[in-house]
Amino acid sequence: MIKARLRLLDTEAIAHHYGVAPGTIRRWASEDGWHAYGTRRTRTWDLSQAQASYDKRHPPEDPCT
Repeated sequence: MIKARLRLLDTEAIAHHYGVAPGTIRRWASEDGWHAYGTRRTRTWDLSQAQASYDKRHPPEDPCT
């Protein structure tokens, strides 16, 4: 079985990707229990965990409305 490769990005890159503030990314990481990679100074996060948090907070719009 082959494990999927992690896509690690720093806080600012994830914030830019989703169009939110870096503080929002840090809050999502804390609330949703993301696994932190890197050091305290150079913190990186897994993009799949960020996507799951984004999807939880921004459900898809209903096309019928």
